[in-house]
Amino acid sequence: MSYCLNPKCLNPSDPKNNDQLFCTNCGWELVFQQRYRVTQPLGVGGCGDVFEVDDNGTLKVLKRLNPKYKYSKIISLFQQEARVLNKLKHPGIPKVEKDGYFQYQAEGNKNPIHCLVMEKIEGVNLDKWMEIRENKPIGEEDAIAWLLQLIDILEKLHQNQYFHRDIKPSNIMLKPDGKLVLIDFGAVREITDTYLAKLGTNRELTSVQTFGYTPIEQINGQPLPQSDFFALGRTFVHLLTGKELEEFEEDKESKLLWRDSATHISKPLADLIDWLMEPLARKRPPNAKIINECLKELQSGNLNFSLPIVQNLHKEPEILEELLPVTKIDRKPRWRGWQIVMFSSVLATSLVMGARYMGWLEKWELPAFDWLMRMRPAEPIDPRLVVVEITKEDTDKNYPLKDYQITELIQKIQHHKPRTIGLDLHRYEERPPGRQELIKLFQQNPHFFIVCSFNGDGKNYDSPPEFSAKQLTEQVGYSNLEQDDKIDNVIRRHLLSYNPTFSSSPGCQTPNSFSLQLASHLLAAEKKPLKLNANRTWYSEKTIFKRLANRTGGYQKLGESNQILINYRANDRPAYKFTLTQILTDKVSPNLIKDKIVLIGYNAPVANDEHDTSLGRMPGVWIHTHQTSQILSAVIDKRPLLWVLPQWRDFQWGDSIFVAVWSFIGALIGWGFRSTVKLTLLNVMFALVLYQICLIIMIQGGWIPFIPSVLTLFSTTAFVVYIKLKTSKQA
Repeated sequence: MSYCLNPKCLNPSDPKNNDQLFCTNCGWELVFQQRYRVTQPLGVGGCGDVFEVDDNGTLKVLKRLNPKYKYSKIISLFQQEARVLNKLKHPGIPKVEKDGYFQYQAEGNKNPIHCLVMEKIEGVNLDKWMEIRENKPIGEEDAIAWLLQLIDILEKLHQNQYFHRDIKPSNIMLKPDGKLVLIDFGAVREITDTYLAKLGTNRELTSVQTFGYTPIEQINGQPLPQSDFFALGRTFVHLLTGKELEEFEEDKESKLLWRDSATHISKPLADLIDWLMEPLARKRPPNAKIINECLKELQSGNLNFSLPIVQNLHKEPEILEELLPVTKIDRKPRWRGWQIVMFSSVLATSLVMGARYMGWLEKWELPAFDWLMRMRPAEPIDPRLVVVEITKEDTDKNYPLKDYQITELIQKIQHHKPRTIGLDLHRYEERPPGRQELIKLFQQNPHFFIVCSFNGDGKNYDSPPEFSAKQLTEQVGYSNLEQDDKIDNVIRRHLLSYNPTFSSSPGCQTPNSFSLQLASHLLAAEKKPLKLNANRTWYSEKTIFKRLANRTGGYQKLGESNQILINYRANDRPAYKFTLTQILTDKVSPNLIKDKIVLIGYNAPVANDEHDTSLGRMPGVWIHTHQTSQILSAVIDKRPLLWVLPQWRDFQWGDSIFVAVWSFIGALIGWGFRSTVKLTLLNVMFALVLYQICLIIMIQGGWIPFIPSVLTLFSTTAFVVYIKLKTSKQA
């Protein structure tokens, strides 16, 4: 099997790629470094993807750094992992050959993509292993044997001037032969002169943290080799008790109270594990050699020996504790006037959220929403959809298209066996005798759909008068688009359905939107039909298209209707597209239309069918395509629908808490700094961080309050600075 690594490949696992040098779909190279052939994806790691590769008959693992990581720090850590694994030769450490690290250039990406090929470790990690055995604790004999293996690995690591920094059950693999392998060296740290200098000058180092397994000095950004011992001890607490670390309490000295849950082990072994987990690094074993000796005593059956007395450990060359400042957490506030900080934060949050409640921020929040939508990384097109555009060239001296021309077009398309055809062209006038080919075509084919509209631009466009009431319900969808006409005429919402008895157009009595009709037809064929529940909310299986509340995100007065936010696919044109001329002249491959939803509509100035959207101006047929794709992707692909933070009725308390956090940050900045330059830089820096947070959450489908948070961040800083200046003058 061959798997294509081209991010834009539409079918990366195509069986036709087997034994080929280049992808049959996109032409991408399938063999790297003249030896590595990717066979299948294995999953997603912390900073990228993991694949299985075939190296001349030997299966290995390829780690690919996500292209979005352009920062030299992330790349250097990835390259360091390659160097460390190549240097360390040990059966408990994955092997990497000299050419295991390489780069390749992806299409449309200016920066190279970094890859690392390493030995594939067969087996399961200890976290998963414990889950499989229902968290049954291991025995003392196994614990000692495993500790000896892991200490041997750490001794090798520390002797080569490295420490791991991320030891935990999920980073330890258990092979079928019972041997352990330590994996994930992405956080490994080298003990260099630069590192020692940073410790000595109390400069904070890069912090890698896993709750429960990370010691205090590492949380403070100053890890040591003894930090690995702490994490190792915590790992064996989990293995010996079968409990998660958060289930245990700590005493006044921050020592874990776990022994009552592991009464099946001897006191010397429990003492040894507690020694590994001493809160202060200087009280832990000085090196792996001492731990190894203690374990061998336990393995020999000697339960009467005592742990070595730890004195003058700073004299040992392996210990760096004398360079480490005190690593206690200062829990006392470093500033005074907390009342001012809290008061300013609450006041700014209340004022801004009050202004938002009145609707005064809508004109800023909605464009900010559009901006975030446009900043998302590009998505692949939806392969289920095809759009046939009627362009300016197709309509010159020929607008509007005649029924016989549309009939010819549909018959051409029908010849390629599409799943559904949707005609986004109004046909509201009765046809004279002998000119009803188009209507008959629709009446004879239930997978054809057409549009009508009510109150569109002040004029109604009814459904074909020849249609029966049943056809009106089943084959017609309204094309009305929800514009924010009171703000900026941008289309951000999709009215899925409504009660047609309220329509002022007697001839457009269909209850469902054009997009909903198209999506419903395909989903019904996929046995995932759309249904209405008792609250008149659409759903399919576990996907619920929740109706927008009166106040949703930046919207403050939406009223009651069955509408959702449009989660535009991050691509102006989310489907394959062809022109009318290309279809009529047979220049389109039948495979690109077969089993797909085909939408037909104008993309010509004469049609006057362009609208403003979150992604810019686009023809109506493309907006319907986005809406149809959103419904299909939500049900079939589990692509997220747009959501907002929790609220209770009209009180957006989730948004209020989020805004309050940024208001508090602004207050701390204002109180802690006097320099205007520093205040400005910090505010700008946190505003950029806020933007990144909002963008990342938007990519996941979340709309969180960016504009209110920025306003409170800056206004609270300014207010606190003003109070400080006024107070100092009075003093």
